[in-house]
Parts: sequence; C-alpha cells; structure tokens
Amino acid sequence: MQFASQHKAVHQIASQAQAQGTTISATGQDASGYAEAIGVFNLGAIASGLGPTIRLQESDDNSAWTNFSTDAALPLADTDDNETKAITVKLDPSNKKYVRGQSTVPGGTGTVQVSADLVLARPHGHVAAPAMTADKAV
Repeated sequence: MQFASQHKAVHQIASQAQAQGTTISATGQDASGYAEAIGVFNLGAIASGLGPTIRLQESDDNSAWTNFSTDAALPLADTDDNETKAITVKLDPSNKKYVRGQSTVPGGTGTVQVSADLVLARPHGHVAAPAMTADKAV
C-alpha cells in the first residue's frame, strides 16, 4: 500500500503564537471518499493557566461548521505543552463533505504555540477505522 494513494495530508494551521480568547479555524478539506480524518496538533509553550481546546469540525458547504461530537474535541492543560496530540474521527457517507481542524484558547494571559495538520486516510472499501478516538499523547 502506498501512502500517497491511500492518504491525503494537508498542513492546516501554520505554527504561531495563538493569543488568549481567540479561535483559529483551518481551511476546510474535501473528505469525500475517505474513511478517517486525523487531526494532528503540535503544541509548543502553553502559558500558565491557559488550557486550549483542539477539535475537528465538519461542514456541508465549507462555510457553516459544526463539531463532530464531544469526542472529537480535546481540552488541554498548560501541562500539555511541547506535545503532539491527535484526534481521529471515523468518516462515512452520512458525514458532511468538508473537515477542518480548530484550536480555541480561553481568556487569560499569554499565548499558546500551535500548529496543525490533517490526514485523510483509507478511502472507503479498505479496512475500517475505529469508531472515534481522542489520544492523550501521540
């Protein structure tokens, strides 16, 4: 199995210091024909007291977005800095067409260093992915 024929990897959020009280939403990616979406979030320094939430969202029109479910969101603590976190969502034809990553930092003082990538994997008809997981650390 060749990676390029089974997966689509897209850089979603460029590495940046995300300010408190802000949300960064990536550009939506067409997930048609894929069975799994994996959001990979790279975290640098997280200011003391800030606990960002990372999530995957879906959309029919690449404009109006909804969260997949509470399982597709991962709240973090300031002790999660300098780690890579992954959120995996099983896709099926009933899901909406577009997928994106999102990072939200609550109010407070300081910033969170964040970047994100999205991997769309295993076109339909191949081995199915687990229902839904949010890994604490990859």
